[in-house]
Amino acid sequence: MNYKFTLTYELDAPIAIAVAAYLDSEHYIFLHSAYTDKYEVLHHEHHSRVITVRQTWKLLGISMGQVYTCEYVPPAQFKNYNVKPSPWYIPSIHHLISVSTDLKYLPHPEKDTTISILDVDIKLPFWLYPLRHWLQKGIEKLKIEKDEEDIEMIYRREKLFGRGNNSVYLADHQFMLYKDDYVKYYGNSK
Repeated sequence: MNYKFTLTYELDAPIAIAVAAYLDSEHYIFLHSAYTDKYEVLHHEHHSRVITVRQTWKLLGISMGQVYTCEYVPPAQFKNYNVKPSPWYIPSIHHLISVSTDLKYLPHPEKDTTISILDVDIKLPFWLYPLRHWLQKGIEKLKIEKDEEDIEMIYRREKLFGRGNNSVYLADHQFMLYKDDYVKYYGNSK
């Protein structure tokens, strides 16, 4: 059975900064350490906007996680799909369900903020369908907590560089996923 839902809210950041924070995968293990201790790109084809990632965390001292496909659709859309448990032999919710997400960032029409629209598609067996709202709440909570941590980081950078200043992301030494595409679309921001 399929269950779909959408989570929409406003991020207090210009779109160039919201996109940069999403593409800045290096900060995941530092800022989002409660959710991940390792973020590893397993496969990427040259000139492709699709990568395979392994993301892990520790639970009761056991390293576990997931492998999934990420796709960047410039300028501000991010898709995650083909989520599989890693390692495969440790029990995981991903043995039972399949989750795909499609995140779009849009500039707010009246303010210097970003509208976040997350579309989620969960495929689950009929006997888990009664738990769909519980799954939705868990996914929404995770997304909101991650964004709150990003916004705190964005506010700290704003104090140093000013609102909307993405020069640190444009610097040669700064690693970002799909940096050439980011520069193409947001290189002339503040």
